[in-house]
Formats: sequence, C-alpha cells, structure tokens
Amino acid sequence: STLSILLQPELLCAVGSAGIARLGLLNREFASVALHALDPTFGETAWRAACFTLARERFLWCPNPSSWDKPQGHWRSTFFEQLLPAREKWTPNRNQGGAIRRLGEMGVSSSEEAAG
Repeated sequence: STLSILLQPELLCAVGSAGIARLGLLNREFASVALHALDPTFGETAWRAACFTLARERFLWCPNPSSWDKPQGHWRSTFFEQLLPAREKWTPNRNQGGAIRRLGEMGVSSSEEAAG
C-alpha cells in the first residue's frame, strides 16, 4: 500500500523535514501513524527522521542516543524544542549586516566587539 511505502525510514530521510510535514498534511493516515505516533510498531520513527534530516539540512547537531527505548514524545520534543528554534543558527542575521556566522567563530561578532 501507499502508506507502507511512505513509512519507510529511508524515504522519510530522503524527503527531508519539510517533506515529512507535507506528507502529514496530504495523507491523514500517514499523519495518524507517523506524526501522532498512534501505531506502537512505528513509534516515533518519523520524528526521529525529521530530527536527523533537519540537523543535516541546517548543519545542526542532533543527539543520537544508543537506545531506541526513549519515552514517548522524545523525538517530537527534540524537534520542536531544540532543533526547530536553532534552524536559523547558520544563516545571515540581517540585524548584523548579513554576516554569516562561521564555524570556529562562535562568540560575539566583530561589530559587537567594536561596540563593546
């Protein structure tokens, strides 16, 4: 069935975090099984895939616990509470003149140093 194809973890990782959300909007059965985690055999696989794809897309670190036995809601909360708010971390901030933050320069920007 179409649902069994959509629930493949490899496909979820291939469509990306925004694609997983769109699949949930387009297919109610997918949303109930994957996003609302109503099927205990599937669990939070879609949220886990969304976490790792968002981290890969936006150059963020995503914790990869060795145990799959996380409490219900772990991956969903990781997505909404940690990764989604940090998704713009590496994009230029218009308030700072559009300078891109680079790896290794995690502190204050040069304009902030000059003002300080």
